[in-house]
Amino acid sequence: MVKRDSLKSCSLSEFGGSNPPSCIGKMKRKIINPICIDFEGVISEYDGWKDEEVLGKPMKGAKEFIEKIINSGLKYSIFTTRPIDKIESWIKENYFPKPEIITYIKIKSPLYIDDRCIKFDGDFDKLIKDMKKFNVYWEKEKIFSEYL
Repeated sequence: MVKRDSLKSCSLSEFGGSNPPSCIGKMKRKIINPICIDFEGVISEYDGWKDEEVLGKPMKGAKEFIEKIINSGLKYSIFTTRPIDKIESWIKENYFPKPEIITYIKIKSPLYIDDRCIKFDGDFDKLIKDMKKFNVYWEKEKIFSEYL
């Protein structure tokens, strides 16, 4: 965290020049929106759908990871296909920090953490290859290998 005193050397006149002000490297980028974390397979254990009432145990290290995010000044939210009241109860029962929001809608976020995702880097040919190799960590079969 940057202390206010360390920014005193940053003068307003520095912002008008062609070079970046010397204080810029000392400031953290302000992240306002929460990081979105998938519930099943990331926060809770998951090995396939069983029933709406069946929620997995906490993933090893998940609570500590979320606490680290919060302690660093970031916020988090949970996205899920489960009923929100069930997730709220699970959070309380397992003593997890309360998220900013629990949702099933894609919200504005600087980062999504999910066990079912591929990072898209602008290359669709590479995306097809990645899809052919893709599987979630708790399944052995490649999901799309027969399709593409």
